[in-house]
Amino acid sequence: MPCLASFTVVNDEYDNALMSWNKRVQRWSTGAVEFPAWLEEPWVMALEELGDTSTRQALVNRHNMIGVQVPCAECVHSSGFTSLGIVGGAMGDVVKTMAKMMDDGVLDANDAPLAAEYFDHLKRAAAALAASGMLVSKEVLGKTIQ
Repeated sequence: MPCLASFTVVNDEYDNALMSWNKRVQRWSTGAVEFPAWLEEPWVMALEELGDTSTRQALVNRHNMIGVQVPCAECVHSSGFTSLGIVGGAMGDVVKTMAKMMDDGVLDANDAPLAAEYFDHLKRAAAALAASGMLVSKEVLGKTIQ
């Protein structure tokens, strides 16, 4: 990453560094070049500051992990209801996808096209349950679980 702050004047060298970096970012964003691992988390955090709500889940899914959102410290009074709502919504998505898979009355290899969607919803439900558990542990028991 170029240190643009080190330039004292805007000149051809600055323009070249900026354009080179811009081209690299364009290649990452189009998928022409694999996005570097060292930038994944800062990129997701920057997008979240702009209001993005789905990139973190995509990142954890990419690494076959479960993304748990830490309960909001300043909104504890409503976090319990929010936590239950998130769990309920996530479980609803799991049930809805399973219902699509069971539409023909049989769960078999013909349901394979829906398997990725099912597991995505299942991971979100697991993350929602874990976040709810963290909230109760912190607020009720005074313990932080990891």
